[in-house]
Amino acid sequence: MKKIFTVLLVITIIAAMMMPIQSFGAATGTTPTVELTKSVYRVGEDIVGSYANYTSNYWGGGRADIVIYKKGDVVGQASNLGGYSVWHTDSNMSQSGLPSGSFTFPEDDDVRNKQNFPLPEGEYFICLRADNSIVGEPVTFFVSNSVPPSLELTKDTYKEGEDIVGSYANFTEDYWGNSRGDIVIYKKDHVVGRDSNLGGYSVWNSNSNTSQSGLTSGTFTFPEDDDVRNKQNFPLPVGEYFICLRADNSIVGEAVYFKVVAANPPVLTLSKTTYKVGEDIVGTYEHFTEDYWGGERADIVVYKKGDVVGQASNLGGYSVYNKDANKSQSGQASGTFTLPADDDVRNQANFPLEPGEYFICLRADQTIVGEVVNFTVEAENTQTGDGTLWGFAVISVLGICAFVTVKKRQYVY
Repeated sequence: MKKIFTVLLVITIIAAMMMPIQSFGAATGTTPTVELTKSVYRVGEDIVGSYANYTSNYWGGGRADIVIYKKGDVVGQASNLGGYSVWHTDSNMSQSGLPSGSFTFPEDDDVRNKQNFPLPEGEYFICLRADNSIVGEPVTFFVSNSVPPSLELTKDTYKEGEDIVGSYANFTEDYWGNSRGDIVIYKKDHVVGRDSNLGGYSVWNSNSNTSQSGLTSGTFTFPEDDDVRNKQNFPLPVGEYFICLRADNSIVGEAVYFKVVAANPPVLTLSKTTYKVGEDIVGTYEHFTEDYWGGERADIVVYKKGDVVGQASNLGGYSVYNKDANKSQSGQASGTFTLPADDDVRNQANFPLEPGEYFICLRADQTIVGEVVNFTVEAENTQTGDGTLWGFAVISVLGICAFVTVKKRQYVY
């Protein structure tokens, strides 16, 4: 019986080793994608990009490649202008064989129809293709000899409620798309064409009833200008954003990133920078509003110098807000605090603080809000400064007098 069990175990191990490796790999179904390094290329400039997740499941029966077409051409009907071969049934054809990688038209060995390059001025799209069908989403791009469209803002950080001001240039009709050309704002992690924009300045719209500037170059102000849509989304809340030129649902040129910060950011101050051992740590905080409180808690915490918030334990915390309503907390966006005397202070057992260097900060969950404030705790010493020097001087004088007196008595005797 033991021998039979051993044989079965060996067979099971061998069978497991012979199973296809992909059975244990990551789950399939990740969408293949293609992207370019930019949306506008000069005539004669290489077309550079990358692709990902283009696995053999999508390759079709005869070929899998990355192909370029003129705008308006139909894949499967029109001839492509150039193709980068990922896979082909004809093993003699140059092909990468990789599900993810980068490409350069027309330089790469795996590129066909090199005679069509450099591409002339115009609008094109590039896509993944299996046999004669598009896989995933195509990407639109332009080739132009003119100066490419550009966009800039007056600064990269705006205060809450402040107008977003900037300018654009060379956003000509060639780039406007079929239905619209505009300047749009998105949250930093949003995707153009998928997510809704927060506001758009209309340069051109196929609907002539829509307010639009009609200018290829100009300035804009969000949300004041008449040609701005979605004004109800302004002023933008504190956060990170980007603004870009858009043709239909594609970015034109480069996106510009910016931040919106609080008009009155949270501030923390202490009554002084040096305290004696046993002395209360006293301070004030302002504008620490609910927008900054985090999901679980908001507090004012003390750490040893060199400690990392979110990793090291704090030495004491004054609670401004806590999700647990039973926990003592001030609930105030501005106020004063005294460590460790106040009722809303935690870890009172750690006080008085030992001599050393510390910092105090506003904290939301495990993240610092605003600037930290450094301070020092010194040991109590009653014989310091001028008192010590005077005491030493008095003792020294008395000692000299005593010495002189003894000497005189020695001479008398």
